[in-house]
Amino acid sequence: MTGSPRKLVVRIVRIVLPALLLALIALGPTFNFAYGSICTLSLGLFTVSCPLGVLQVSAAAGALLTNLLFPVSIAFLLTIMLGRVFCGWLCVPGSIFEGVRDYAGAVKGKMRKRIMLDLKERIAILGAIVFSSGIFRYPVFCVICPVGAVCRNVISYAQNGSFGFDLLFIPAIFAFEALLLPWCPSVCALGTTLRLFSLKNLINLSVNRGRCKPCPVCEKVCPVNVSPVKGLRLRDCTKCLKCSESCPKKAIEWKIGQAAALPS
Repeated sequence: MTGSPRKLVVRIVRIVLPALLLALIALGPTFNFAYGSICTLSLGLFTVSCPLGVLQVSAAAGALLTNLLFPVSIAFLLTIMLGRVFCGWLCVPGSIFEGVRDYAGAVKGKMRKRIMLDLKERIAILGAIVFSSGIFRYPVFCVICPVGAVCRNVISYAQNGSFGFDLLFIPAIFAFEALLLPWCPSVCALGTTLRLFSLKNLINLSVNRGRCKPCPVCEKVCPVNVSPVKGLRLRDCTKCLKCSESCPKKAIEWKIGQAAALPS
């Protein structure tokens, strides 16, 4: 299976997996096999917690919450080994943000030349969020986090048949995405957290220089502003496969194993 059919399959899988995760969150308590949301999800004796959520809650509490160490260590281990795979394959609003970005880019033409935040600026935002959580004694980013908002409202609708006001943050972030800064590669503090712990990154893209005829296709389709050909921002890669599936020369391949001196 090559070309367009394979590209379509990848796109469908990237939509189906987040939908299945939402179904797990919504129906799990009813059938007694899963509890919680992406923030902290329990499947039997197995529990995993959001790294950014744990950082904020610990800052708000003014102490490291030892009961969350094991659940968050699982998330950290997966991120260390696989990078930002969550963003590419399980983040519920992620594919919608991609659609908004692609549509806005098509309408505005040179939208991808907008101001993009570099890693230092993203870390500054993350630090401000954790610091604010300590000041206000509340995980402040969780209020507007699109992943959290979607999960909370899915649970609320499944259990109570109602939605919360925080769902209004979703269209607001869509507008922010379309008109100002791209959310996933520049603003999302969860994405920044995962990027910082993307240390081993055992699945990496590799450019076949013999096939590659430098063009802007891979950069244009990347949802997180990675530049495969130039080797820029590779630790932000979400393994969404859009670059390899869109490359007209099929020059982008995927390798399993730690890349030597992986660029930032």
